Amino acid sequence: MDPVINKFSRANQLCMLKNLSITNYVLIDQLNIDFQSGFSAITGETGAGKSIIIGGLGLILGKRADTATLLNPEEKCIIEGAFDIAHFNLQHFFTENDLDLENPTRLRREITPQGKSRAFINDTPVNLNLLKQFGEQIIDIHSQHNTLLIHTPEYQLDLLDAFAGNEELRFRYLNQFQAFRQNQALAAKLKKQINQAQADNDYIRFLLEELEAAKIAIGEFAEIESELNVLNHAEELKAAWVLLAFSLNNNDQSILNQLNTLLQFIRPAQSFQSELETIYARLNSVYIELDDIAREASAMEDSVDIDPKHLEFLNQRLATIHKLQRKHQLQHADELILKEESLANQLFSSDKLQSQLTELENQLRLDEESLNLLAEQLRSEREKAALPLANKLVEQLIQLGIKEAQVTLVLKPQLDFIESGRDEIDFLFSANAGLKPDLVSKTASGGELSRLMLSIKYLLATKKNLPGIIFDEIDSGVSGEIAERLGILMQQMGQNMQVISITHLPQIAALAQNHYLVYKRNETTFARTEIKKMSDEERIEELAAMLSGSEISESARQNARVLLGK
Repeated sequence: MDPVINKFSRANQLCMLKNLSITNYVLIDQLNIDFQSGFSAITGETGAGKSIIIGGLGLILGKRADTATLLNPEEKCIIEGAFDIAHFNLQHFFTENDLDLENPTRLRREITPQGKSRAFINDTPVNLNLLKQFGEQIIDIHSQHNTLLIHTPEYQLDLLDAFAGNEELRFRYLNQFQAFRQNQALAAKLKKQINQAQADNDYIRFLLEELEAAKIAIGEFAEIESELNVLNHAEELKAAWVLLAFSLNNNDQSILNQLNTLLQFIRPAQSFQSELETIYARLNSVYIELDDIAREASAMEDSVDIDPKHLEFLNQRLATIHKLQRKHQLQHADELILKEESLANQLFSSDKLQSQLTELENQLRLDEESLNLLAEQLRSEREKAALPLANKLVEQLIQLGIKEAQVTLVLKPQLDFIESGRDEIDFLFSANAGLKPDLVSKTASGGELSRLMLSIKYLLATKKNLPGIIFDEIDSGVSGEIAERLGILMQQMGQNMQVISITHLPQIAALAQNHYLVYKRNETTFARTEIKKMSDEERIEELAAMLSGSEISESARQNARVLLGK
């Protein structure tokens, strides 16, 4: 066995996926199957529903679904899986997400006829993202489509980082990168606001200076209107005060003189009768009040001054306030004071934005320094791991029959920061001696890609120590001895993790510890997908059928026994 695998081997084979139950999903009416530890194979005729079962498993690992997946559109689809997580140190996930830790842990997905989807972890409702996060930690489902990922630089770089053990460094870099990008976006937003503010500032400053020069006071408009009302009617007011003062106290026949004469006349007699005493007191009170009015009238007579210059000044002042009020579209003159404060605040805010931008630009320089340091550390670790990874892949590929395999990983430093650092990568591959390695997307055939991807999964499994992996026809494009070698590699992986392979190749199926058959149960109207774990005799028949087709010969059975014997 590969020494890398030995590094992570466990005392006992562990089974991550223990049971899968599917109800009302595509061609499945009701299915319930127990899975075993180690390496298991799933076989069956094309169209029997092997990938449907994997699709159902994908739903409880966070894949999206719709009502088209319902076999009976009037009933609910329920998929549930039981997972043994006792030995995989996943307690932190349950603690961080306030979930009950149970073993086995049960994942359930329900899809209603109305298209609503519900997800549960140990009967606690969770959102799809949380379900997906948990699923990514327990099982890797690899389909034929995933093989194409090897063509993408992002996947190639992820592979190199996984092999180099850069997960923690990548996590730190990504956090720093996201903070850097957020600050960049905020700086761009501030610059846009500042540019807009600068374009408006000249006009805002003009408006502010105009209001400041006007020096409008609270209540001034009402005071001016009141004073103008007096000045515009000064002659009438002065005549009224003069008449009032004259009538009360400025002539011999004035009201006060007559009232005083009356008081002097009745004063001696008021002490003889209480009613007259009361009348006297009231008349005396009236005298005092009229005397006060007379004094005030005399004073007001002197205060009313007809001043044309002051009248003109007040009219101009009122016109200025009216003009500013109309200019700023305000209902009340006192609102001009609030407008002045608002304009001053706008200018202050513009200055404050510039201060914030300066501070943010300083932070961006610090962020960039930190980001560059982490990117350099990543590059250094990648450069150290590139050749060992290429050598490991070549070693595996040679075992899988590509005798002249060449793999070269070329790091290309970049000027700009991206989510994965400041590197791009070229994954170069050649399967033939004398042929210079080129981009894998140009040089690898389908069968070579399958073997390359299985080698990658083999190495990643040892590094990430994943509890389980499912291969959905990863053996596409290979056969014969190479298929057997693929199976041996899966068998080795199965000594340290749960491996399930959907395969059409008898050489791979024969090497599995456990063999499941997916078949269609024909009913009167519809065919239904079923799955069962096969006995030793049933395996012989299935392998013979895979070797020879529908007509099973005794020689095919003998070949099946030979395969199983290996």
